[in-house]
Amino acid sequence: MIDFKTINMKTLNRYFSPRAFNDVNAFLEKLPSNVGQTTLLAIGVTWATAAGLGLYTTIKAQDLNNLRAQLQDAQALKPIVPVINEVSVEKDQVENMVKRMTEIYKNLEIRNQGNTVTITSDRTGYYAIFREAVAQVQNGGAGWKVALDTLCVGRECKQKQLSIAMKINKINIDKPMAEPITYLPTSKDPSTDGAQ
Repeated sequence: MIDFKTINMKTLNRYFSPRAFNDVNAFLEKLPSNVGQTTLLAIGVTWATAAGLGLYTTIKAQDLNNLRAQLQDAQALKPIVPVINEVSVEKDQVENMVKRMTEIYKNLEIRNQGNTVTITSDRTGYYAIFREAVAQVQNGGAGWKVALDTLCVGRECKQKQLSIAMKINKINIDKPMAEPITYLPTSKDPSTDGAQ
């Protein structure tokens, strides 16, 4: 901490007097003869190099800012694409539907195993009922995606003359979150560094 009482004002006034500035000016004018041309040339080259490096750094920093703005624009234009997944329908939903259909379509064998529904019949005469049962499975639930696993219709079928197996999945659409924009390089997991 500076104690202002100990400052000598006469000495301070001597350093800031007009005569002191004249002394500094006289020193700078006599500097070439006192120091020498070579030293002054080295000092000039050093100052010029420092000024050139400062200018180069300023230009590169400006280029970096422009590149950063371009990256932000490109990231803003990148669309967020939803992810579509197929998820198995809950087993109890499929069982309830099979139970209802068994009561309605008494001439058909309707079974489920997990999310797979099989509809079979020994006679081709039940084709109209068979077709209606398949349509009911396809329209069974909201968001269901019914995929045909196996289908056989006719006398050349090995076991049953009417047979179909359908897998029931549900479509799940997830909207992914946008990743934050970062300009720093991503670091590796520290636990994997040096493991090889």
